[in-house]
Amino acid sequence: MFKIIVSFRKKWGGKPTIADYLPKSIPMFFEKKVRIDDPVRLKNFLTATLSLDWSAPKEASNKLFEEINHLFHAEIEYYYWKRKRKKTGSAWVKALIWIFTTLGFLCPLIKPIYDWDKLAPLGYIFFGISTAMFLFDRLFNISSGHIRLVTTQLMLEKELTTYRVAWNELLARSAEPVAFFELSNTLVKEFYSIIDKETASWGDEIKKAMEEASKNKSNSN
Repeated sequence: MFKIIVSFRKKWGGKPTIADYLPKSIPMFFEKKVRIDDPVRLKNFLTATLSLDWSAPKEASNKLFEEINHLFHAEIEYYYWKRKRKKTGSAWVKALIWIFTTLGFLCPLIKPIYDWDKLAPLGYIFFGISTAMFLFDRLFNISSGHIRLVTTQLMLEKELTTYRVAWNELLARSAEPVAFFELSNTLVKEFYSIIDKETASWGDEIKKAMEEASKNKSNSN
């Protein structure tokens, strides 16, 4: 939409159009944003670093530092949003498990007071719902996933912060460009090593949950 407005402005020789009266934030609303987990970020990183001119090492190293930070900060942001969703889901699941388990215990206790024959069987239903919610939490790694994502985010933040401090140390010592490359390579290896371990842990949790669900199904039969 904003591009259409701009094209009309150019057509009429730069005369004022509606775009001149819009708040600056409105055109930004129509811009397409890159998803945090979109691999196009790697392409953007390549494009930015290919144009570096190492005949001017200070400017080139500063640009490299900026692009590396932008790339890996997106990874941290990705884990941040994932663990926020997991946190909300975990809180709801735990609350529902507690509510239905409590109702299950209360039903047989309330029955003698109200002498309602239909109340006691409801306890089994509430216990069944509570058990189903527990299995749902296990199968979809909601609570355990939240813990795993928080841990991974903190580890990534530690690596990136360490990298930033070490980079400034190299600047203070007026180090050679090769030292900046070595530091950056170390960060890349550590960063993706942490992500690989988190992914493997996630896969193990799913496999274990599936095995437990299959085992419970076999026992019930």
